[in-house]
Amino acid sequence: MFKILRAAFAIAAAILVALCVPAGIFWDMLAVWCMAGGALLFFVLSMLFKFLQEEKEGNSPSSAKEDAAQSGPQENAPAQSEPTDTKDEEK
Repeated sequence: MFKILRAAFAIAAAILVALCVPAGIFWDMLAVWCMAGGALLFFVLSMLFKFLQEEKEGNSPSSAKEDAAQSGPQENAPAQSEPTDTKDEEK
């Protein structure tokens, strides 16, 4: 559902941006500012729906970083050992 809303608001924002020029030619600057404001509003709504979609799917970049920080060291990760210098042992 969020994906459809995101696409719809992104398309609406693009259309309003494209209509800013004809509005400036045929009407006054108030129409241009209204269309630009509407385009900005629709763009913000499309970003909101993108965030909500990522949050619903559980693959948000910020949540992945937080999960990694909270889980601490990985259980399957190999333990890091200090490199041994074989040249010192040979002497």
